Amino acid sequence: MQELIKVTKNENGNSVVSAINLHQFLQNTDNVSTWFKRQVERAMLQENEDYVRVAILQPSGQTSYDYAITLSSAKEIAMLNGGDKGKQARLYFIECEKMAKNNVGIPKTYAQALLEAGRLALQLEQTQAKLIEAQPKLDFYEAVTESKDAVDMGTVAKVLNLGFGRTTLFQKLRDAKILMKNNQPYQNFCDLGYFRIVESTWIDKNGDQHINFKTLVFQKGIDYILKVLKKTI
Repeated sequence: MQELIKVTKNENGNSVVSAINLHQFLQNTDNVSTWFKRQVERAMLQENEDYVRVAILQPSGQTSYDYAITLSSAKEIAMLNGGDKGKQARLYFIECEKMAKNNVGIPKTYAQALLEAGRLALQLEQTQAKLIEAQPKLDFYEAVTESKDAVDMGTVAKVLNLGFGRTTLFQKLRDAKILMKNNQPYQNFCDLGYFRIVESTWIDKNGDQHINFKTLVFQKGIDYILKVLKKTI
């Protein structure tokens, strides 16, 4: 497998990726530090669990910083960044995780190298087929999450594509203490910019006016919901 982004081992033997290298591969134009802080917020990453700050002494004597990111966190960052580069990085990290899980080492013979090349080629072909099949869903996710507008909970269920619909999503968010019994978010989640409530009125056949409240979700809210639900699946 071609090395797209350098993967190394930390002191605990876990595979990690440099934030600087990932930032460069994704071709993001923001400052590395600014970009990474935004990724930490969007993906709800925890320092010393999902990443570790690394001090780098420059020849000038000044100190700069990089971040050693776990493969699972790097994969999530790639997904959230979207675009062709984001998809390439995500697929690459998936393959790296498989190789680490299967303890794939360097082939010792030419025959082993041929077998390994064939296995990786088959895996890549299968992964690309899955990507083509999922492309409409990926495009839909990117279109919604890149929008500045909020979307309803039915659309969120379609975007997340976790195998259940709007009703179950409401229930899971109530169980997680994100939504109240009336399916409206607790105020602290609104303050964080995850949700907003819209009010509408309607008149029944008797001429009585009623007020209806609807919960809408912003991009940050979709990212947060995905982070929460992944822990329960």
